[in-house]
Amino acid sequence: MARQGGPPLRDTITRVLRSYGLSRGGHSAAADSVAPTAPAAPEFTDTDFDAAAWDRGEWQALSAAGVRRVVMRRLPSAAIPLSPHEPDAPMYRAVIAAPQDPDRHELQQLHDQGARGVRFGLNNAADPHAMLSYADRIVTLGWHVEIGLPAVHKTRPLENAEWVLTQMPVSVCFSGVAGFVAERSPDDAELTLLLDLVSMGRFWLKISGAEVAAAAAPARETLGRFVEAMMAVRDDRLVWGTGSAPHPTDVGAHVASALDTLSQWVPDSDRRNRILWSNAATLYRF
Repeated sequence: MARQGGPPLRDTITRVLRSYGLSRGGHSAAADSVAPTAPAAPEFTDTDFDAAAWDRGEWQALSAAGVRRVVMRRLPSAAIPLSPHEPDAPMYRAVIAAPQDPDRHELQQLHDQGARGVRFGLNNAADPHAMLSYADRIVTLGWHVEIGLPAVHKTRPLENAEWVLTQMPVSVCFSGVAGFVAERSPDDAELTLLLDLVSMGRFWLKISGAEVAAAAAPARETLGRFVEAMMAVRDDRLVWGTGSAPHPTDVGAHVASALDTLSQWVPDSDRRNRILWSNAATLYRF
């Protein structure tokens, strides 16, 4: 439930952010100091690559598409070194389903295998306080929490979880944005709150090309306008990925299609390269 009473929540948020060296609409000095410069050649990070495609060996086709780093929704079965010596092998990371009651040793093993975050949903069955408790365990590893937003337009999950979200001791990345935004009006209170959270610097958005491709045309237009508004707020807090294709397909074509949509929404190449390279490096610790 939303917090009742006390000082205005936005004031509380500002105070919490200051404790982390952040400000509303400002940048984290620590984050900016470690974000790498975008490469001279067009190289990309796919933060939602299909783990099944990786296991089939299709990562070998990524180099031709310019993808040098990938993030998957689970650790791959067919592992290659995290910093591979093969010139065409991409580096990988994973955001995994939260393991049940792991100890420090288990979490460290997952970290050594490439995990950099844990994933939760924010549906009616979700317990935001459990997410907060779990986040306390992963602070020292530098992981983040990914929260899947529900595609139900008559609910207010962010408002109900707002107080807990602002207490998170780690970064939070929202996924499932395409379904969450679709059919909501531009002045919807949940969208306004989502932009407010992102503006603070410790909240991120992940856009999946597969989700965009599956959406109806009006929903894609709505999402495009939302991305434009988000870019005006914090272009350093958006990451992009291809997502799982609905049918087995050529990896290069799937990546190219998703990139084409991103290029339409973010025509400025410098800002697009930031999304595709340095933003991902900051969030996923490449």
